Amino acid sequence: MKYMKILLLIALLIWVKISFSQESSNIFDEAVKSVAIVTDTYESGIGSGFFVNENTFITNKHVSRMLKRSSMVIKTKNGNEYSVKRIIKEYSNSDLCLIEIDGTTQNYYNIAHLNEIKTGEKIYAIGNPVSVDYKVYDFNFTEGIINNITYENVSSRDFSISAKVIVHSASLNPGNSGGPLLNSKCELVGINSFYKQGYANNMFFAVHLSEIIDALDDNGIRYYTSDSIKNKSSKSNTDSAVSNERVNLPGKKVQGDSLVVSYSTSDNFSTIVILVFLIGVPLIAIPIYINKRKRKAQAEQRIPVPIYTEPLQPEKRTENIVNVPVRNASYVVANGRTYNIGERGLLIGRHSSCDIVFNDKTMSREHAQIIFDGANYVILDLGSKNGTSVNGQKIKKSVLKYGDIVSIGNNILNIFIN
Repeated sequence: MKYMKILLLIALLIWVKISFSQESSNIFDEAVKSVAIVTDTYESGIGSGFFVNENTFITNKHVSRMLKRSSMVIKTKNGNEYSVKRIIKEYSNSDLCLIEIDGTTQNYYNIAHLNEIKTGEKIYAIGNPVSVDYKVYDFNFTEGIINNITYENVSSRDFSISAKVIVHSASLNPGNSGGPLLNSKCELVGINSFYKQGYANNMFFAVHLSEIIDALDDNGIRYYTSDSIKNKSSKSNTDSAVSNERVNLPGKKVQGDSLVVSYSTSDNFSTIVILVFLIGVPLIAIPIYINKRKRKAQAEQRIPVPIYTEPLQPEKRTENIVNVPVRNASYVVANGRTYNIGERGLLIGRHSSCDIVFNDKTMSREHAQIIFDGANYVILDLGSKNGTSVNGQKIKKSVLKYGDIVSIGNNILNIFIN
């Protein structure tokens, strides 16, 4: 009887885990409809964004700034593409960019209630992260919890933020910028913006929903909650009438403000019986078999076994070389991130105002700079103490080529020039 209770408990825990897995899958199926890739025809960069009504798209300001405005394009998973009619407004403090698309969509997120955004709540992130080999993983889905809700001040040469933020554990990478942060009801709670490198793990940050609502209200843009239209302004940038119905996820039914798995009692019982059979038989048979083997081993004469020790072979140092296909953009891979060079170039060093920042005391505060001289990309050593090397040769100035390896202090930069 004791074993049966344990087996039933194990079966119940597995069933609950399966239920949560199905919930996450259903949330993804619903969430992916309203998110999009944002880029331009030159592929100057890539980011994420989402719709909050029929013709309003939101992304980060730092995403829109790296793209050519006249050729920006927004691509959804179902194959729809939208051009940008106008940039409604950008916000430096909250890193927001509000965009009016040329066209309309029926897929957009409802806004969560602010009092429901709490530490410990489960959240989901969806976006288009880019790996170090410049492969884009379209509509990548991660989940985690809200770790903290706080106010953050960050200031650097190209990125600054002074806003209320959500610190969370859903994994983010370059390309996730501008993507939505959602709750378990597929409602918007924030916009993913940046991450910080911690001592053990990275810390991921989303701009809090309250900042988004302030921006929407500031421009009189209509948005929706699951149960009512929530617009403080009488103005709207759309004339379309939209339903306020709560979003019902596939395989779910809504009770109040929570999602409930829609299963029948007979289905539950059948599932548990099958799991008990599949798990119970091995759990009973395996201990019997192990005990039998132990008794047999104890009866045999023990034979001493010699122990040999050898030093481990020293690990060979390998450069962080990444094979990247030629793209329209020229860029640098460093710190596990991709940096588009552009005509403005990049400043590299220890100081927080640099474009590429290394926490390395062997480097100068402003160590080196990559510039475009009208014909070529050139790297300049800015009188650093320990110098700059390209492909193992110390330089003061050098024209960069595709595949060059730049050594600065203890750090490697991989160069990919179009």
